[in-house]
Amino acid sequence: MIRCGFEQSAALMGCTSVQNIFILEYMPKAPELYCKVYLFGLMQCGCRRLENADLCASLGIDSAKAVEAFLYWQDMGLLRIVEQEPLSVEYLSVQAGPVTGGTRKYAPLLSALRPVCGARVLTPGELSKIYDWIEVFGLEEAAAVMLVRRCMELKGPSVKIQFMDKMAREWAKEGVLTAADAEQRIKLDTELQGGAKAILARWRKGRMATEDELALYKKWTEEWGMTLDEILSACPAMTSSDKPTFAYLNAILEGMRMEGGVQEAIKSAAFTEELAREIYSRAGLNGAPGRREKEAVSTWTVSWHMQPEAVLLAAERSAGYSHPFDRTRRLIEQLHEKGVTTLQQARKAIEELEKQPAAEGGKKQQSSYFMNYGQRKYSDEDLKSIGITLLEDEEDKK
Repeated sequence: MIRCGFEQSAALMGCTSVQNIFILEYMPKAPELYCKVYLFGLMQCGCRRLENADLCASLGIDSAKAVEAFLYWQDMGLLRIVEQEPLSVEYLSVQAGPVTGGTRKYAPLLSALRPVCGARVLTPGELSKIYDWIEVFGLEEAAAVMLVRRCMELKGPSVKIQFMDKMAREWAKEGVLTAADAEQRIKLDTELQGGAKAILARWRKGRMATEDELALYKKWTEEWGMTLDEILSACPAMTSSDKPTFAYLNAILEGMRMEGGVQEAIKSAAFTEELAREIYSRAGLNGAPGRREKEAVSTWTVSWHMQPEAVLLAAERSAGYSHPFDRTRRLIEQLHEKGVTTLQQARKAIEELEKQPAAEGGKKQQSSYFMNYGQRKYSDEDLKSIGITLLEDEEDKK
């Protein structure tokens, strides 16, 4: 391909054609610096010899000011920003009108988006999507600006337009069209995210909730009418696994609803704490049970439906071991594998297990629970007050 052009010195003596409509209609209303940037870029468009001239150095400005000026002229429809890194600008003929998909009526919208987007420059394709929210979905311009701000708060300034577009479709489907609608929706979303994040914090997870997790939290609070405190009260019933999930919590809450509601769950949490303390006492442990111990106890009694009397029997048989609670846990897991739920079944199963060769890591000491009966802190009346009758079972009553 043959290329011709002026030498450098001749290029400096050349001319740049400026349309009269720019001088009459656009230049009087524009800031002086913006006019300088526009004219300098227009000169580079008309002379390839000068296309590598440093605009910022020549005008004595930084790149942020140059971007700000080009954004202004993009709002006016005289050019479009094709790429952000590196910045690539395409000039349009003034008669050709504004950028594709928008008219000068969107100049206020673009001005409102500019501080929201900060250093990010929206491409023509991204702007076209935003115009669709208004022209196709029916969002008000103010609502569109609030949507962009919300997406950037959730995902950061580099959030993809696909994420924004998906949210816009959801808003339109739910009738969130005005600024007032958007404000109410964002408020509700913030409350949902805050509640779901509190549950994650309960599990020592610092991340934001996913869409699926938010959907479950929304179901619990809006459809089932639960409060955050009520939901958190069910967390001790979670397995002591290091990977609790919203799906498993949903199953726990569903079961509690079927069995008598969340208030019963709150009572169950208090019962679990008392039972955990008695297990510590029966196993010969000092101090108070921690979170993991309470969650384990709740798993045994709530999820595995094991009678508290059976759990306490396992604790008694673990007294004297070097790690009594761990031994209690292993013993109860063995009982659960055998399908044991009642005290009578537990007695029989433990007797059979104790006849087998010991495979425990912690050796049992000489003392036992029965030899140290003074460690017991609860009377039979105390136990009955929390629903436990360890010294009697159905067979004894016969």
